[in-house]
Amino acid sequence: MKNIAFADLRQHPICAPYAEEMINILNAAMENFVVGKIEMSGGARAHLDPECDSRAEGPYESHERFIDVQCSLLSPEEIELCPVDKLSVTEAYDANRDIAFYDGKAACTDKVVLTPGTCCIIEPGMGHKPCMDHEGRHLLRKIVFKLPVKD
Repeated sequence: MKNIAFADLRQHPICAPYAEEMINILNAAMENFVVGKIEMSGGARAHLDPECDSRAEGPYESHERFIDVQCSLLSPEEIELCPVDKLSVTEAYDANRDIAFYDGKAACTDKVVLTPGTCCIIEPGMGHKPCMDHEGRHLLRKIVFKLPVKD
């Protein structure tokens, strides 16, 4: 999995239908970041997460109805990745919240490091552990776009 620059979201097949809205939200947040949720066209939405410190440990999570597009605005963030079939469920899938949680101690070694101005796309079936330390603790500011899975 590789990082995608904000401007390159227009060329990505998953993001292209939402790219203009996504880029407008990212640009606005760079100027004036306000925590909250923004409803977008086509059932998509943007979550402007509160600033938080990165962490050394945490659970994996996965989604079924939405694709995550995680975007970094402030500092590096490491996201660990592991297919859900290699993870142990700790909290069963909640359809209302579209999330399941898994033991954070899996033996998976795949990861992506988001740098400011980049995003990564995480599709259903991929467990991910966001907000992880990358070369020490950092204050994180990010936006997670939730794009509906197309049937």
